[in-house]
Amino acid sequence: MKKLLLVICLLSPAVSLFAQQAQTGVEGFSLTAPLQIQAGTDHNFLVDQKNPPAPPPGEAPDLRPNQVDDKVMTITLPQINFQNSSRRHDFTFTWLPEFEIFQHTSSENSMNQRATGEFSYFLTRRVALSIGDNFQSSRDPSRILNNVFLLLPRANYRENDFNGAIEFLPNQITALEVRYDNSYAIFGQTGPFQARLLDSFAQGISISIARMLKPNQRIRAVYSHFRIQPVSGTASGSDVPATNVLIARQEHSANLEYRWSPNPSTFIGLMGGIVKLDSGLNYNFRGSIDRRMGPFWAGGGFARALWFDNPVIGSPGSPGFVQQGGGTGFYDMATMRFKGQTSQDTAITLGVTMSRTVASQVFASNKSLFGGARFDYRVTDRSVLFASFTTFQQTQNAFTLSPLARNRFMVGVEISLSSETSRRKNHSNKDAQYVALTDHRRRRPPQQ
Repeated sequence: MKKLLLVICLLSPAVSLFAQQAQTGVEGFSLTAPLQIQAGTDHNFLVDQKNPPAPPPGEAPDLRPNQVDDKVMTITLPQINFQNSSRRHDFTFTWLPEFEIFQHTSSENSMNQRATGEFSYFLTRRVALSIGDNFQSSRDPSRILNNVFLLLPRANYRENDFNGAIEFLPNQITALEVRYDNSYAIFGQTGPFQARLLDSFAQGISISIARMLKPNQRIRAVYSHFRIQPVSGTASGSDVPATNVLIARQEHSANLEYRWSPNPSTFIGLMGGIVKLDSGLNYNFRGSIDRRMGPFWAGGGFARALWFDNPVIGSPGSPGFVQQGGGTGFYDMATMRFKGQTSQDTAITLGVTMSRTVASQVFASNKSLFGGARFDYRVTDRSVLFASFTTFQQTQNAFTLSPLARNRFMVGVEISLSSETSRRKNHSNKDAQYVALTDHRRRRPPQQ
């Protein structure tokens, strides 16, 4: 608590100054996400043993991670956005840093960050070329992967995806795209036998065609071919090569997606396809529905997919093939979500994901649940108080070899430092993501 008060005192003068001026002062630069300060408790997060106890004679040492409870504070600085545009090109760069501070487990204090860059150029009125890069690093990968089958111990995790695409519009209702992705994931946790679980490299190409059947109906077909292979290395402080439990494999997939909006308040999505693995053919599918009820949005869906950590596969901007960190098996997944403003100054967000393993090359059969809730209250047109609760539930954790329930409760404040122009006109601005500020309407979630 003393650390929290110290940080607030140090930031208060700068916050007041920025909030009064509401501008960055540098052309092209803007702040597109609010400053966030929050504190709370985190129960049963996993931390590797630094000095495991000596085992009894004749028995192997117990190197399973410890389940730790602690109080934590996170400070997320405003997202920095740089944009340079003309009639023929558009360049965007964003950077979002986050700092974690623990009260007792100071060895787990860390800086997490996410950076993105994208450049698009219109060769002609119908042909566009784009390249992009997405990088993120964290000591708590479970919070950024959104994959409860990988409820990982805290360790350095880095993921980077470079992509390039060319899009051709033969007419006003049809779009063709060819995309290349090259990505890697490095997880700094080493098992008792020098095994690296998630160090992997993937590259592939996808070809898609999208067509608008009617103003409220769209169809999209995607073919993808990619290869995933483990990354070998040496464990820190050891001359022994760190082996990888992942197996190199190639995969082909073909998916067809249909999106329909029977009215402005309802969105329906269907997707199905086949996947050719080294072991033979398999299938995947997904169905979802979202509906607006007054000031609220409610929805849900069910999916069977290899790409658990990319449930919106086939949507615009999707790479068409697996992301890193857990694309080793098929999963059944049911989701439910609810979001809206209960009044002009309050908002609530709820979400639940229930999953089970169908077939996995690495992790045993498992059932998992991820749930989250957040309540927001607008204090002024530039500040919002919030409380959030997140829970991870697993019937069998791959690292502790036992059931695991991790719960995280946080309270905090978000302060908008964006200029008024950015808050009103910049589509990348997230200040009104939860509660509408002044006369701004709350932004619609991207999946809707």
